Amino acid sequence: MGAGTEYLMQNGEEYEPHALSTQAGFQFSYEFQGPKTLTLGQQAGLADLYAQQEDLYKFLGDAYRVATRQAYEECGRDYSNYDCMCPRTHAIVICLVGQQIGDGTEIPSWLQQQHCSNGSASMQWGENGLTSYQNLLLDTASGLTVPAPANAQSPAPQPCTDVLLDYFTSLNSPVDVP
Repeated sequence: MGAGTEYLMQNGEEYEPHALSTQAGFQFSYEFQGPKTLTLGQQAGLADLYAQQEDLYKFLGDAYRVATRQAYEECGRDYSNYDCMCPRTHAIVICLVGQQIGDGTEIPSWLQQQHCSNGSASMQWGENGLTSYQNLLLDTASGLTVPAPANAQSPAPQPCTDVLLDYFTSLNSPVDVP
């Protein structure tokens, strides 16, 4: 069984000879379109978004170090205490990012991606409208206050559960489409 790629020419016709193996009886045909022309406002908006994301990526490394250090202390100074370290670190990172941005609803959705085990299906929904994994992070953060980063939008420490609830509620709410 082989694999390969089917190429199209500028006029949309298939390039011959075919590069795709059809030994398994399947074919793919891709059509690529030229770049879409953006208005100046759209270009400026994308440039601003890229700059914000770049700033966030730079901040994430520091946030992870702070979160790991804090979780290490709170989990008995034992890195092998995974059930404590992992969700606590994850919750603290989300809280630090929320404080850095200044609005829990603006935290990127990919930051909630599960990487700690929680013993149940991560997408089981609780009575509070949160997934079991979101509830794990929320329970872990109960009573936790994370000091605001030096250049945060929200300078006062905010209870971590408030940031997490804003974030998770925003993620789980339907998007208003005009």
